[in-house]
Amino acid sequence: MSEDKISVGFEKIIGIKFLKANELPKDFNTIKNPGVRSYCDAIRLLNTEKYSEGLIVTKDSIKVCHWSPVNLGLKEPETGVEMNIVPLFDELNHGIFIFNIGKNNKNHPFQSAFDNPDAVTLVGTPENIAKSVEVIGLENFTKDYIKQLEISAVSLFSNEDILTKKERRKRKRHLRSLKFINWLFASKLISNKPMIKFITKMMTKYPFVKIMDGFLRKFGTGSCLCYGAAAIPYVTQKANITFVDSGSIGWGGLSNKDMFLGLPYNLYEALEPNIIID
Repeated sequence: MSEDKISVGFEKIIGIKFLKANELPKDFNTIKNPGVRSYCDAIRLLNTEKYSEGLIVTKDSIKVCHWSPVNLGLKEPETGVEMNIVPLFDELNHGIFIFNIGKNNKNHPFQSAFDNPDAVTLVGTPENIAKSVEVIGLENFTKDYIKQLEISAVSLFSNEDILTKKERRKRKRHLRSLKFINWLFASKLISNKPMIKFITKMMTKYPFVKIMDGFLRKFGTGSCLCYGAAAIPYVTQKANITFVDSGSIGWGGLSNKDMFLGLPYNLYEALEPNIIID
């Protein structure tokens, strides 16, 4: 860890607790548990007064997204699209409790999760992500996905020559395409209520989902918020950086310029003294 004091700003700081069956709170029914389109949509709800104290996402509460239940270890892969996901959890989770760090309610029925989250996802600019890398230390970032730009953007913040020339050329092409895809999903053409409603409806049709899965895997990013910035940091106990993806933009309401920094809780505690909320 760097000993220098570096101020790092973030738009959102989200605490995450992966829950096994015996870890669901006894008064689970008192915790607001809405139906959501996706994990990205659940993150969006944390900005609303009704869910500002957090919520629990379960397999049954996710109504549209075909990726996040497997990404978060809430179910085993079943369909062809789900078979493209490498499961990260040895044991299935029964729920994911998410909340805004820094806005804890001491009378909350699930206070223990506030005090001891498993992982933290921070939303910020590339500039502040770069500052965080300096504070945390590159040795504390996972290298398992270094060649997969759709899962990890760590290589963009590294001075190490970890890629071959061919891989760097491929990365540049992929970087251009994913920036275009993210711009497209944030543009007025798609980022409007009628179009998002239409895409959400189409996402309930498996043939359309299969097309989208192949398209995003080749040209864009996917599952960055749930897989790359939540599950991977927890399972690997290493930090990870990802771009936003189409779900985070369309359902999560995030900017196409945002990036995610996912940390296991011990690394978040080390970074926390440097953090300011934008």
